[in-house]
Amino acid sequence: MGKKGNSQKKRFFVALRLLMLCLLCIFILINNIDSVYAESIYVFYPTPISPKDFKEELSKVFPEIEWSVFSRFKDFDAMIKQNPPEAVIALTPTINEIGGYKVTLKASFQGSSKDIYMLVSPDSSLNPGNISDVPVATYDILGRKSLENFFKQFFEALPKLERVSKMEDLVTLLSLNMVKGIIVQNIYLNYFKERSEREFTVNPIPKMEIDGLSLGIKEGASPDNIEKAVKGLTKNKVSFVEVDQWN
Repeated sequence: MGKKGNSQKKRFFVALRLLMLCLLCIFILINNIDSVYAESIYVFYPTPISPKDFKEELSKVFPEIEWSVFSRFKDFDAMIKQNPPEAVIALTPTINEIGGYKVTLKASFQGSSKDIYMLVSPDSSLNPGNISDVPVATYDILGRKSLENFFKQFFEALPKLERVSKMEDLVTLLSLNMVKGIIVQNIYLNYFKERSEREFTVNPIPKMEIDGLSLGIKEGASPDNIEKAVKGLTKNKVSFVEVDQWN
């Protein structure tokens, strides 16, 4: 009876330890589930660097985050619907377009959180007031129909919009005279000047000064851990990111 009793007692304590271990694992999982999901951030906005190089640099500087970088709105929008992350970094109009995400931080560069859009053209006679039906290229941040509706806010008559998904394509189209002009953010003017030997006329588009790069948090998610990480995403850490600070 003594040996049998000791054996039963040992089995009882082993089972108790296993139960306590399982309960501990469940407790840790429940208390960390938000931080696990919060590590996924999708990035989509016009930038001269390729998505592959962008992702590699972000992963190097912020290894605790699972980054996904997109160059095409179509791909970005599809992945949002298929597997929505806890956060996105994109231009404010893009975040408003996809829905389901609330802007909690805005990036600023050289003291401004606004993007000023410019019409760049080798034709000095071309200006924002006379480009009706003129072929003009721009980066597609919204998809065809929504991009046209977006531009209608700033032009009495729309130009013929040529949408691209690579910044270098804007340079190519303009250099080969395939379009009469391009519409870009003011922060990228030097990028185009450095890559072309042609002289350009640059005209700001009236009233086209809009909220730029922002952080969008999925509705219902806690922003604290994500915001803490994203506030470190500045030009002094990632040189090609035109951001001084997040507010």
